[in-house]
Amino acid sequence: MADEAGDAAQAQQAANDLVSADVNAVIGAAASVMTQASYATITGAGIAQCSGSSTAPDLTRVDDNGYFFRTAPSDLLAGPVLAQRIVDDGHLDVAVIARADDYGNGYLNAVETELAALGANVVLTETYDPDATNFGAVVTTAVTSGADAVALISFQEGTQLMAALIESGIESQFYLTDGLNDPDLEATVGAASTDAVTGTTGVAPSANNPRFNEDLRAFDPELDAFQFAPHIFDCVTAIALAAESANSTDPAQYVDHVGDVTRPDGTECTSFQDCRDLLDEGRPIDYQGMSGNIDLDDNGDPTSATFEVFHFGENGYEILEYVEFTND
Repeated sequence: MADEAGDAAQAQQAANDLVSADVNAVIGAAASVMTQASYATITGAGIAQCSGSSTAPDLTRVDDNGYFFRTAPSDLLAGPVLAQRIVDDGHLDVAVIARADDYGNGYLNAVETELAALGANVVLTETYDPDATNFGAVVTTAVTSGADAVALISFQEGTQLMAALIESGIESQFYLTDGLNDPDLEATVGAASTDAVTGTTGVAPSANNPRFNEDLRAFDPELDAFQFAPHIFDCVTAIALAAESANSTDPAQYVDHVGDVTRPDGTECTSFQDCRDLLDEGRPIDYQGMSGNIDLDDNGDPTSATFEVFHFGENGYEILEYVEFTND
């Protein structure tokens, strides 16, 4: 186990430590920028790597020799879902603001492209330094853009930007991504108005699987954050099933089986035990993950995903619906 929290240098050090430990699979990293910093070291050493939460589109085409996978959907899938929601809510003049990194730029491009395809007017696209302490320039351009909706693609630093936008008196409706999917967002933003985030809506990778969350709570009653938990579980299970399929724990032997155990030409199964028993019978399997039908493609990306539409209404945080999206 290694902790890659912090900067890219720490992620690289964690990768070096894992390679030195001679592991045969790595689950992670958590953030896209950390995965970008660590995958070359890990996959270059012939170790399989699977992230359940790295969503940057650029990770699709990394030079990994087929050793990197992810169960979290690319932002190329998430962007259209967010754009569709914005338009469905009646907003046609949209500002898209994103952190200036792989996650932010990839997501911004996906949202902008889909908004244009849906006939919306993208009045502003703006990126910002995620390490900035003053967002005055971004706030000014957003306020003067005339947008009736602001899509904010950010992580925790986005609460400062959101607070600054609210304090500016901007009347645009906010739309958020998974980086700000937080039931306590209102308190975190800390705006003067008690209903400052009311009406805010967002889209995040999810799983319409309440039983999974109940089982996690039974394991740890204090657990209150479940985002990407089913995707990480699916990383572990898919790699374990690939090793079973190859009858080997050597990544060089099982890595070609990771995608195979998730594809629709096999018998559907939902647990490691059931899937393993089918493999023992010599039958191909289609692992249906805790996050849904992942169906990994030749690049190691899921081609099907579930997204939740979260919302801050008069009674606080709620899930409005789950959206199934397939990359045809």
